[in-house]
Amino acid sequence: MANGEVFITGRIKDIVIRGGRHIHPDELEAAIGTVDGIRMGCVAAFGSRSASVATERLVIMAETSAQEPAARAALSATVTARIIEVLGEPPDEVLLVPPNTVLKTPSGKIRRAACREAYETGAYLAGQSAIWLQVLRVVVGTARPMLLRLYRSIVGVLYAGYFWTVVCSIGACTWLLVALAPRRSWAAAIAHAGVRGILGAVRLPITGPCVIVPNHSSYLDGLVVFGTLRRDACFVAKRGLLDQPIARVFLKRLGTLFVAREETLESVASAEAMIAAVRAGKGLVVFAEGTFTRAPGLL
Repeated sequence: MANGEVFITGRIKDIVIRGGRHIHPDELEAAIGTVDGIRMGCVAAFGSRSASVATERLVIMAETSAQEPAARAALSATVTARIIEVLGEPPDEVLLVPPNTVLKTPSGKIRRAACREAYETGAYLAGQSAIWLQVLRVVVGTARPMLLRLYRSIVGVLYAGYFWTVVCSIGACTWLLVALAPRRSWAAAIAHAGVRGILGAVRLPITGPCVIVPNHSSYLDGLVVFGTLRRDACFVAKRGLLDQPIARVFLKRLGTLFVAREETLESVASAEAMIAAVRAGKGLVVFAEGTFTRAPGLL
């Protein structure tokens, strides 16, 4: 807080707590970045717990191109002195690492948690691979999904060609037979057989369980739907009907699937139960509007 204004200084999860003191890494990184020999914007300050110490240790990871031991020792001393100027106390460890060692997000932000993990596991010591090796890894990693997409595209084009060949060939024969049929009933039977032949040839048979979602406008809906469907089709009803003795006995004996609508977690479990019922071969009838209301909607 400053003059009644709130200023965001960083993420609370990045704060280093050492000896009860809260240390903000941003100001340390900015100060260290001004040291000659340290790459600006390539500094990570983070806390690391140790089994022998009851508090976090302040670790500084800074990138530099310096190679000579004397130059690196001088640079480490300068970094330590700069931290003392800002913080009033030295860090627990200063790590001078090669360029491209400090981990960042694609937008250039320092990934302090990832740097801490690399430090604690020693992964940062491996350094960066050669550019050609990194490129090779990317190419190899993307080759498989690219080949899969190419395969799916080729299969899709071939299937589309097969689909239209079947539709045109069977469709032409069906059209001719329908046009020559002397009776309307014959024409309807030929058209029906032709359509089923097309769907079967393109691997889209009209068999198996289905989900029927009709509108719900009167009490006759349930009677009409139940009277016209197969006997193995079951209704999906709100769980509140279980509180009505007469409806409960009747609907349960018919294999009705009761679902919750009000509670989010229970409604998700109900949706999973519906999916499981369809996969088990049951046909479901769902009145999506749920009940009679003036305003339509998915209930």
